[in-house]
Amino acid sequence: MTDYMVDLNALDKDGEVECPYCMKIVSFSYGASGKQSCQCGNCHRFVLIDYDKMKALELLGKHIGMF
Repeated sequence: MTDYMVDLNALDKDGEVECPYCMKIVSFSYGASGKQSCQCGNCHRFVLIDYDKMKALELLGKHIGMF
């Protein structure tokens, strides 16, 4: 089971990404690149995280309810 565990204290954190709706931290980056959609744990809205720019963007459109 220990093969699936990661000690986050051993990794170098690149930064934090804030939710554009509630301004709370929605994600931490540990060397990530690219884009990912996720739901904010605070306001529960979906955002698109751009890890190259370290910024979360608001999602608009019909696809939001499909998650």
